Amino acid sequence: MQLDALLDGNDARAMRERLTLIRIYEELCALGYEGSYDAIRRYAKGRDNARGAAMAEAYVLLFYPPGDA
Repeated sequence: MQLDALLDGNDARAMRERLTLIRIYEELCALGYEGSYDAIRRYAKGRDNARGAAMAEAYVLLFYPPGDA
């Protein structure tokens, strides 16, 4: 899917070089996308939430008994 490729490429960029969702929407429209900007925004938000949930599951709580640290 071209949207996933654009979002993955955007994530790999430095923060200052990242495209806004509006710019990604404009690029998709140039490729023939006929949907709405809101659909792109909802998809990107859901994708980010899913990635955040995966990161939260990978969290390992470090616990040291008193005096061991």
